[in-house]
Amino acid sequence: MSSAPVFALVIGINSYQERNRLNGAVADADEFECFLKDRIPFVQIVNLRDAEATRENIKSEFERFQHNEGIKKGDAMIIYFAGHGGRALITEGWAGYKPHDSHMEIICPVDIDVGDGINRKPIGGISDRTLANWLNGISQEKGNNITLILDCCHAAGANRGDDDNTYVPRRMSNPLNISLEDCEAWASDPNPEVENNARGTGVPSAFMGQNQESHVLLAACGQTELAFENNKRGLFTRALLDALEKSDLRTITYKSLIRKIQIPKDKNQNPECQGKYRDRLLFNVHSTRADWSIIRGLNENGTITLHAGGIQGIKLSSHFAIYGSIAAIGSSNSLGFLVVNNVTPTTSILLYPIASQAFTIPPQFYARELPKDPIRVYCADEDKPSLQPMLMKAVCNSKIPSLEAAGVMLVQNEKSAKLRIAIKDSQVSFYRQDEDIATFAGHRIPHTIPIDDSDGILEVLRAANRFQRQLSTTSKLPLVTMELLKLKRDYDFSEGSWVQTPIGTNLIDGDGNVDMPIDPNAAFGVRIHNGTCLRLYPHLFYFDCSDFSIEHSFVNILYSSHWYVPPLGVDGRIVDPPLLPNSNFAIGFGNDGAPPYGFFLPEGEKKDIGFFKLYLTTSPTDLSSISQQSAFETGRGFHELTQDCPDVWGTQLVTVFIRDPNA
Repeated sequence: MSSAPVFALVIGINSYQERNRLNGAVADADEFECFLKDRIPFVQIVNLRDAEATRENIKSEFERFQHNEGIKKGDAMIIYFAGHGGRALITEGWAGYKPHDSHMEIICPVDIDVGDGINRKPIGGISDRTLANWLNGISQEKGNNITLILDCCHAAGANRGDDDNTYVPRRMSNPLNISLEDCEAWASDPNPEVENNARGTGVPSAFMGQNQESHVLLAACGQTELAFENNKRGLFTRALLDALEKSDLRTITYKSLIRKIQIPKDKNQNPECQGKYRDRLLFNVHSTRADWSIIRGLNENGTITLHAGGIQGIKLSSHFAIYGSIAAIGSSNSLGFLVVNNVTPTTSILLYPIASQAFTIPPQFYARELPKDPIRVYCADEDKPSLQPMLMKAVCNSKIPSLEAAGVMLVQNEKSAKLRIAIKDSQVSFYRQDEDIATFAGHRIPHTIPIDDSDGILEVLRAANRFQRQLSTTSKLPLVTMELLKLKRDYDFSEGSWVQTPIGTNLIDGDGNVDMPIDPNAAFGVRIHNGTCLRLYPHLFYFDCSDFSIEHSFVNILYSSHWYVPPLGVDGRIVDPPLLPNSNFAIGFGNDGAPPYGFFLPEGEKKDIGFFKLYLTTSPTDLSSISQQSAFETGRGFHELTQDCPDVWGTQLVTVFIRDPNA
């Protein structure tokens, strides 16, 4: 992790003034404080325990984070809360925010239900909406290197035991209703005439902030679950600290950490990790982990399982080079090669190829696929003397045995090629050979690579191969449909944020196409309709034909995330499904946490084509390996790859024809 200062707020509440007390929340907060002091240099901690942890004091500490001149933009901030949580019924009048069941998650300050003021109005809980608005304010001023850790229930519905050995839920039953005025907001710029950095959406439930990017959330349980304590300690905090003690904080990501947390399955308590930047190294805004082409695998009792499968385009007989560690990739030879023998949607079983010599495979390994179907590339005879040596140099630099092993095949017949490359003015240009795309947007791709950048040339060709393969994987799931909607943007003073609402009709026609004349001020969102009885996890990507990026073109979104990121749980356990049976789910407006989408054309271009691709799974699944940054950008993006195994998966593809209306 970074050696920069870390600022922490640690809250623990046992002795509630008007509600049943807890036994382990203060001890958890004390242990978490000790962990920070022992393992993190330059940490500054503010503690609130029991009587100190009033609603007003908690709010004041959040405000202090936002305005503290000692906290520089990008410094790590950690907010930890152990105490009661609950779900409160919301009243009418919420603009742009309608949870599925009309309830809102809350955390409970020590003075919840205590009468306050002249009228002795009871003090309410701190709603997810309020907390998210506070976090948005901090993020706007100090950056989004914020970690929120909540060891509390997000639900009600269990009886409390008095014995220390019983499992006691950290939940508050029947909290006061949440009215609109209870959701305090203090944004950095409430002036509706000036657009602030909160890019126009309601916040999602479960305490996520603007566009899922103000912070990373580590939650003790799902929205409809209980978080337990016993023996005067919380199950989640105890398991979290155990995982942290066994980890190298310099190399572990939030995603890896949540998978290391071990809570007995019979408790039905499933910790979650949410947020766009969960691929980051812990408390480190600058780093992510692992090349997109690297996939994690496990060797358990002789069964060799790769955490990628059909949804990532892997097929029977696909070959993989095997490495013992990420560090070994690119710096040494592989341990050997394995072949896919069985494929599920997101896992594959590997075996030694026939007649090959066995080699030792560690319990956890990493694999890189050797492309079976290389992209066919044409190069004119006059350009070959310059290009071929550059490609072979790049292959050598990448320690790949051949050009075809890198997924590229040079062909003699231009008509059989998917891509054509040529040299002009010391720049390598790329031309599409897909006539369906070229008829509308032209053959030339509006980016070039210098002739002396051999690695960059090869990267473009490999990205083009992977782009096409991911685009072609399909598995239709009936009774699920998608709308693309134009949005109207208004400022809501009561919430202190911009709110988007859909206007007009679905822009996707009956053939799955969208005619999109460019309007730089227009914003768009997606609504998914689930007509099945399945609980679904949607993943929405954008495939940009102008640079072979997957989801790169979203306005104001960094390369390392989807437009919408579902929650991630532990060991493939079920976590809160965003798309419930026979319901709708909005992306880019409402309470999903994703920003609206804006379309644009590459500089100097009049037309372009892109594709929305919706992936649907019935279990929480990490599809990071599908993403890729623009092949023409420097500092290409990285991901740590881990996938769970859904029982059902499906995809839908929408073609977007983007054009300059004045051309």
